[in-house]
Amino acid sequence: GQYPGLKADRLINDDFVPVCSPALREGEQPLREPGDLKYHALLHEMGTQIDWRMWLMAAGVEGIDSSRGPVYSHSSLIIQAAINGEGVALGRTALIIEDLAAGRLVVPFDISLKAEYAYYVVYPPRAVERAKVRAFRDWLLEEAASDQPLAAAAKA
Repeated sequence: GQYPGLKADRLINDDFVPVCSPALREGEQPLREPGDLKYHALLHEMGTQIDWRMWLMAAGVEGIDSSRGPVYSHSSLIIQAAINGEGVALGRTALIIEDLAAGRLVVPFDISLKAEYAYYVVYPPRAVERAKVRAFRDWLLEEAASDQPLAAAAKA
């Protein structure tokens, strides 16, 4: 959010939370505590800043190979794999809000890791003097604020 000579308004933060399908969470090997991940595939997104090793460490879980499980090249693929019940993914709250609200995904544990980055609307300071720019910026901020309750639910 620091851009020399520009104004940056934070839209949303991006946290990483474990997510899976409701059927997987309640299935044959239910997910009641982080240690239960030993019974499930860990889904990985290539090149992400937060990984299972970091999350398991934050959760205080030992004895689980954090590198096991399939690796996906894009966030949409890992989210779809989690929806399909293929395992547990570390979902970015900004990308899973709608799937949580629709019940396609659930958060089995309330441990999240804060991403290094957030989403911003960035513009030259004088640009908001133009009505269309100001209206667009205001609309983006309102939309982002309306998703905040869902983002909070992702952590619950």
